[in-house]
Amino acid sequence: MKANFFLIFTALILFVYAASAQSLPIELILEQNVSPHKGLDDVYRRFSEAYRKLDAEAVTNLYTDDAFYLSPGSAVERGREKILANFSGFFNSVKSNGGSLTISFRILERGVSGDLAYDVGIYTLRQERAGKTQSDQGKFVVVARQVKKGDWRFHVDSYSDLPKAESGSATGAQDLEKLLDPIFAERMQRLNIPGAVVSVVKDGKIIFAKGYGFADIDKKTPVVADKTIFRIGSFSKVFTAFAVMQLAD
Repeated sequence: MKANFFLIFTALILFVYAASAQSLPIELILEQNVSPHKGLDDVYRRFSEAYRKLDAEAVTNLYTDDAFYLSPGSAVERGREKILANFSGFFNSVKSNGGSLTISFRILERGVSGDLAYDVGIYTLRQERAGKTQSDQGKFVVVARQVKKGDWRFHVDSYSDLPKAESGSATGAQDLEKLLDPIFAERMQRLNIPGAVVSVVKDGKIIFAKGYGFADIDKKTPVVADKTIFRIGSFSKVFTAFAVMQLAD
């Protein structure tokens, strides 16, 4: 069975996802070796939601009563009162400048044993103000504790900035592959999409191209970025209109 129609539809959907990744970041990405955990994953999603709302109390409630907060260049802080003061000061400064925040996480390693768990990962913090966007990345280690059945909270939170060379926008093929692989895997599985291809162009040059899934399901023919043909048909009108608008702008 040929899957051309689905491949066309998939290519457009995933192109939109990739093109809008800077403005609509996925809140939580798990590396392939990291198993989902409903309790822990929910903490990250609530954390991201609280950042969008600039709600310091909501963030603080994701920590245990006697949690340790280890921020760069500061003394060891313990307890919700100090954690609340930390987030309140940060969020209030953003509000006073008319800004907004989003934060997303990529989990590199996870371990769970009984009521304790740890995650090692990278966070991406984006701040928008006066029409400008600033994006920074950092590394973190958290220890979480299950305070009651299904209710997990951070007990230790330690983080620091990544060097600017590492925290800039991913432009290398390796970085893009690490970013896009889990996105395509999750979307294709959830939407039952057989195959797709993505290309990233910078300064007029293709810096990354990769095929995902199958071009022909029956024959198990894989999608190859520079060989598989996607018949875009009327979708070309979208790209033409976009090009015209760029020229007009």
